[in-house]
Amino acid sequence: MSKECYISRLWAWIVKVCKEVLSSVGFWKIFVPVLIAVWTWHATETSKIEWEQRKGKEQSYQELLKASYGFYENVNDDKSKKAFLEQVRICWLYAPDKVIRQAYAFLSSVQIGHTQNQDEQKQKMGELIQLIREDMLSGKLVTKTTLKADDFQHLSVSKSHP
Repeated sequence: MSKECYISRLWAWIVKVCKEVLSSVGFWKIFVPVLIAVWTWHATETSKIEWEQRKGKEQSYQELLKASYGFYENVNDDKSKKAFLEQVRICWLYAPDKVIRQAYAFLSSVQIGHTQNQDEQKQKMGELIQLIREDMLSGKLVTKTTLKADDFQHLSVSKSHP
């Protein structure tokens, strides 16, 4: 028997067995529940992961907003400012690009020697809070970014002036 004939007969046998298995009620009685179970497990695990990430994002945003107190007029709390900077750094892990860019825009407006007035600084903070709210309400997780390594800013809190 030639090699081609053997392969042809083998292929015909495989097709026949597959047809028999797929036309068997017993196969479908087992296959469908297994398929449903695998799909359900996958959906549950994916949902758990998304919930954990969303919860972590919410907690980090809460810390960011609490730390923003250090920038309020007549407060000048360096500890809160440092905590705010740390939370902005953490934002690189989970926040959309627009939130990170707006956080840096706010920080730029409050730098020593910067000429923006209090109203402009409040506006920048308000825009940051609005973007955070939109991100939380969207329920989306960040999967893409246009930020580059050069966009990361190494900032620190300067000594407060009395």
